[in-house]
Amino acid sequence: MIRIGIIGTGFGAKVHLPGFQTIKEAEVFGIAGSDWKKTSEIAEEKKVEIAFKSWQELIASPKIDAVSITAPPYLHFKMALTALKNGKHVLCEKQLAMNAKEARQMAELADKSRLINMVNFEFKNIPHWIYMKDLLQKNHLGRISRININWITGGRANSKLPFLWQNENKFGGGALFAYGSHMIDYIEWFFGPVEKVFGKLSILKHKVSGKTPTAEDTCDILMKLKNGALVNMITSNVIVNGCGHRIEVYGEKGSLKLRNTNLKDGIYGFELLEWLTNQNQEKIIPLPGRYSKLTETYPDGRLEAFIKIAERFIKAIKTKTPPSPSFKEGLRTQIIMDAIRKSDKLKKWIEINNPRF
Repeated sequence: MIRIGIIGTGFGAKVHLPGFQTIKEAEVFGIAGSDWKKTSEIAEEKKVEIAFKSWQELIASPKIDAVSITAPPYLHFKMALTALKNGKHVLCEKQLAMNAKEARQMAELADKSRLINMVNFEFKNIPHWIYMKDLLQKNHLGRISRININWITGGRANSKLPFLWQNENKFGGGALFAYGSHMIDYIEWFFGPVEKVFGKLSILKHKVSGKTPTAEDTCDILMKLKNGALVNMITSNVIVNGCGHRIEVYGEKGSLKLRNTNLKDGIYGFELLEWLTNQNQEKIIPLPGRYSKLTETYPDGRLEAFIKIAERFIKAIKTKTPPSPSFKEGLRTQIIMDAIRKSDKLKKWIEINNPRF
């Protein structure tokens, strides 16, 4: 039995905790948060053995085998390094760190320790995404010239919503980390390496509960891929009645469109459409039977997607086999996001370098 310690009582209690509790080979043994009273209440409600008074105490416990980090990004570096130095396997929420320097140290220590390490990039577990990936690998569209990606929601559009750490740069808030990290990871998964970027980061919602945000809520990013294709990537969480999440891929043989217009759930609701020149019409592609469909039985689709990550994490610990996505992939996305921030500041294209270990 692999004993898990959860750090974080927000997303950690809502998704990571119940996710691990579905796995027979895992036991959520402890949880830690910034408010011990809240932590204790969650531990009692969810039948978790120990409510630790601090994340340091949780990591130091000899009864914990692996740590699941769901704290704000500015804490990931210190928590992950402490866990690895204490011999704990680590699953960390995206974004991995605050910058590439931190992410590199985390990836290098994880690599050196040979402990299992993962980042929660969960979109690549959705069956329609896997199907599109397979089609692209089979050259379904021929040479790809253009990719348009929009992930636009109104989740933070209301100015009266509470002012949270997500609104502040110093804590790792902002749309680039929250949404862009996922998008960059899956762009390279689908289409190959990013060669250079040009980014514009904006704050459209200038007041949140009377306070001034410092973290961007909107990102407009251009990318040139190594294969020559151009990517136009836009994400925002303050646009009323946004389009949801859609990926449009244009090639010499036609196009593929992966889309989810469900603004209430980021995982449930995806469908895949194609338009081929020899058919001259757009149609929804049924998901072949060999792809396991999402059950859509959970109140939050992120839970079903996370369970697949958690299962892979536990299996990797038991078999001592390096899993994906790992800290190395987290580092790669951080390198690209650092370049986007640099581009926004300097107002020019920035070349991307590959990570080295």
